[in-house]
Amino acid sequence: RYLQWYASERGVELVWADPASESKAVSALLAGSIKGASLDEGLALVKQVAPFEHRLADGELWIKIE
Repeated sequence: RYLQWYASERGVELVWADPASESKAVSALLAGSIKGASLDEGLALVKQVAPFEHRLADGELWIKIE
């Protein structure tokens, strides 16, 4: 959900590198708060808990989860 929200806030399309990445993201459960963090700070915090690769370019947020 976070990545969907982040993409929406950025005005970009969320694009998964592969079906496995999307499946892993859907099944992930994150807890905690990023209240007060900017969009980029929030993304960095989420990546610390649930590491993934990302690219933000050409109107897309590309995500790959190993």
